[in-house]
Amino acid sequence: MPFGSTVPKWLFAREKRFLFLLVFLLVFLFLGPLITEAEEGLSIFDAMFTGILILGAYSASGKKSSLFIALAIFVPAVVLIWLDHFDPSSSYALPRHVLAILFFSYIGVTILSHALKAERVTFDKICAALCSYLLIGLIFALVYSLLEFLDPGTFLAGGEVIPQGDPKAFYGTGLGQAVYFSFTSLTTLGYGDLTGGTPVAKNLCVLEAIIGQIYLVVLVARLVGLEISHSSDRKSS
Repeated sequence: MPFGSTVPKWLFAREKRFLFLLVFLLVFLFLGPLITEAEEGLSIFDAMFTGILILGAYSASGKKSSLFIALAIFVPAVVLIWLDHFDPSSSYALPRHVLAILFFSYIGVTILSHALKAERVTFDKICAALCSYLLIGLIFALVYSLLEFLDPGTFLAGGEVIPQGDPKAFYGTGLGQAVYFSFTSLTTLGYGDLTGGTPVAKNLCVLEAIIGQIYLVVLVARLVGLEISHSSDRKSS
């Protein structure tokens, strides 16, 4: 039986590539913090994180140049993630975080440029816009985790420094707490249980909150404007 007849065509449907990434991002953000608490949780967490990297590269495959740039960052990032499992060393943390931040920043910009194109508003375009928003939160989570690695005590829990290895730590126990803190900042929820303990951390939290609000305002205005424009064109034709 030919290979093409055994694989669903929708799996390679380019117009659904943002939907795949969106679903996987949501699963990762909701289940990631729970998985790290189980035995072998970090391995499963890293497998899911690798899945996001793969789908992120796939989402950038609209242009060959974009795909090549994404793969150039993707390959060393994945190698460093899994190298840490076979040869544990804190020396991998800095390049691993930096590469992941660069990768998701590039993918986020690529996806956002697609979402803001002057084209008809489609379900795929909406998925792309949502992916970009979630990637902003993930990027800041990685930045927070990196800061905590470089300067332990950058973030506080109840006004106290978070000990390394504590379930609330931003580094060493997966990205669960960093993701939680990042999205409460991005959405301006700010429960106050976790706070920035240094000027750099506090300023980054403010910056993330501002970006989150501006993104939603600009995005909604752009999508509504595109829909009105194309609706007028259809009526006039």
